[in-house]
Amino acid sequence: MLLATAAVALSLSTSPAPTPTPTPTAVLAYATRGDNTIHLVSAADLSPIASIPVGLGAHEIAFSSDGRWLIGSAYGGPGQGHQPADNRLAIVDLAARKLHKTVDLKGLQRPNDIAFVPGTSDAIVTVEVPPRLVRVSAATGQYTEVPLKDKTGHMLTLSPDGQTAFVAHVMPGSLSVVDIASKAVTAKVDLPTGAEGLAISPDGARIWVASNRSGAVSIIDAKTRAVDRRLDCPGFPFRVEFAPSGDRVAISCPGSGEVALFDTADPAKVARVSVVAGTPKQAAPTALAFVDGGRSVAVLCEGPSPELVLISAADAEVTKRVPITGPIPDALASGTLAPSAG
Repeated sequence: MLLATAAVALSLSTSPAPTPTPTPTAVLAYATRGDNTIHLVSAADLSPIASIPVGLGAHEIAFSSDGRWLIGSAYGGPGQGHQPADNRLAIVDLAARKLHKTVDLKGLQRPNDIAFVPGTSDAIVTVEVPPRLVRVSAATGQYTEVPLKDKTGHMLTLSPDGQTAFVAHVMPGSLSVVDIASKAVTAKVDLPTGAEGLAISPDGARIWVASNRSGAVSIIDAKTRAVDRRLDCPGFPFRVEFAPSGDRVAISCPGSGEVALFDTADPAKVARVSVVAGTPKQAAPTALAFVDGGRSVAVLCEGPSPELVLISAADAEVTKRVPITGPIPDALASGTLAPSAG
């Protein structure tokens, strides 16, 4: 009996320790449309992780919440004005670090913004011609269409529960509210001309929409679909992002070379951070994303010397700059990275 007990004890003491679950890596992804590549970099210090050829120039990109998938949209290009028009999506398997599938949207042209439905591998994509939303499976590439009434639905945001899509229409300026399950437009909000960049608060209560041509930002009550407040935001307000806590909103202003940081509790409080490194250097901040739990804002800066820039949200100061070497940098998204398959 003593021997048996000792054997059991020895067996337990020599059992291999359980393999720890890999910690997800916080990353940023951006595209260089000139060489049809998507790049992954560390969200902490912007150091490179991987460059993935995808066979198309991605104009917008998005991560699935589980870090398994990334989708990039080919809006058009590489010529001036994003010509010629394109109609493809690139689906990247992040665990394998390679292109999983290219989706040809056939008669649909100029796919643009992308948002994954929370907790799924399905993404909602805006299409400009004809005006549509497309729901696509990252795993299979199969998709369905939702017709939209207004044209130039360029950017979108999803409610936190994934049941509602809000689509900004650039010209003449409006917001469509789309029920995902019924595939129906349930409301429309009139907005200033150039309604494009938008984001919804983490609690789903407010939607901020930037109208670039009008230099205005509209704050919309997500429940009543009414505009609660309108703010001046000079400099061609372009893209909008909420901090995870909901206490700040970042808006890129390529016309002035600045990022505007708004206090959501008092939107009249705004800090404008210049990303221009020197007088001869022109930088146009476009896509942006909060990182490090909302303590920093990552910004893609286009121009003669394109860069990735980190801004401290608390101090409203640029803390890091990293040059981009690939041709025609575009798009930026934050997410987590699934462990590499090899």
